[in-house]
Amino acid sequence: MAELIVDGRATTADIAAFTLRRFAAGTPLEGAHPYEKIWR
Repeated sequence: MAELIVDGRATTADIAAFTLRRFAAGTPLEGAHPYEKIWR
């Protein structure tokens, strides 16, 4: 997140899964096990 704040984009790690647009799209984060969601 520091990269995003300082540089305006993240280059070290892919943070695309953490966009707020995923709530509008209805795509929650998937846990390590496909039958369990991270966020409830």
